[in-house]
Amino acid sequence: MPPTAESPSDASTRQRLLHTAAQLFAVHGFDNVSLRDLTTAAATNLAAVNYHFGSKDGLVDELVADFLNPLNAERLARLDEAEARFALLLCERFWTRFCDPRSQRSGGPTCLRCFSSSSWPAALATE
Repeated sequence: MPPTAESPSDASTRQRLLHTAAQLFAVHGFDNVSLRDLTTAAATNLAAVNYHFGSKDGLVDELVADFLNPLNAERLARLDEAEARFALLLCERFWTRFCDPRSQRSGGPTCLRCFSSSSWPAALATE
């Protein structure tokens, strides 16, 4: 028999356990909250934690992931933005320093002729 999706009541039980665990752990600490305390506060049966998470540690893993995954996604997005800004800045600085045709000091006219030359090796031109 193929696995089925969680029923709405299973999903709400799971969410209720996560929400209640977050509150209880924040107030009392992980070691001071028993499964019985958690399931009583969440109005679920004692087996619900094992059913949904495998164990109390599994519940904590899921809770940590729920908090950290959005933060990590934001961090990665900011890193992507920073890398893009750095690449643009690097290109601008390279152009200004080495290729600006208005600057005789940078060798701009020579550099520009070199980059526009048809004498580039074919392998470089196609990359």
